Amino acid sequence: MTKSQAIREFFNSFGVEAYEESTVPDKTLFPYITYSEVDGEEFIISASVWGKSTSWKKVMDITDAIAKRLGEFGYITIPFDGGYYMLYQEEPFYQRMSDEDRTIRRIYLNIGGKRLARY
Repeated sequence: MTKSQAIREFFNSFGVEAYEESTVPDKTLFPYITYSEVDGEEFIISASVWGKSTSWKKVMDITDAIAKRLGEFGYITIPFDGGYYMLYQEEPFYQRMSDEDRTIRRIYLNIGGKRLARY
């Protein structure tokens, strides 16, 4: 699995579609996740959980699922060809964002990462 596939698989494991932030289809259905694709020895992935509602519940449920997965042991590792990524909650982990459309709900996430060599 490539690095890109590993990151895509992680973000698509929360029950909603996830897209690299520059490849979101025009007719995307809410809720969904967008993320930045980055690489390096150490990095921060910015991600957003998007919803369309008058309530924050659905986007917070998805955010809580991501937080639980990353925080259960302090970090997770995901394998890719040639190594592993270690992902963890960066501070601040999430922030609610406003939008001109008052029914758009967006939570911005900071996910820290390190690239690890295969053992």
